[in-house]
Amino acid sequence: MLIYFYDIKIKGLNPYNTLKRRFYYRLKRSKISTYPWRTKSVIIVEDSSEAAADEFFKEFEGYIEVYKARTDAIQEVLTLPEAKTEAQRESPPTEAQKQGKPAEAQKESKPAEAQKESKPAEAKP
Repeated sequence: MLIYFYDIKIKGLNPYNTLKRRFYYRLKRSKISTYPWRTKSVIIVEDSSEAAADEFFKEFEGYIEVYKARTDAIQEVLTLPEAKTEAQRESPPTEAQKQGKPAEAQKESKPAEAQKESKPAEAKP
């Protein structure tokens, strides 16, 4: 998995906005736009799409700063609720969704003991 970090670098508000529109317009129509892991200034792609991503960013050489890193795993720490629902809409369906199971049935329930609140033990003098 590859993580691309990018930043648009151009002086002037009008040139910046023009470049930004052109960049995101082309990004939306590129091969790397199919990956659901996109946030502002970060795109995550599979290793097989490295050449396509490199080619895309080379179109904007001199106007954007780009770094890439390889990783084996990414762990989600925090996500805004609306971003999470958008990511779920963009992600491929799970096996349970393909079989037509409702969302409640897809979630794994916690054991009853884990759901109960445990009371702290009283300290004895």
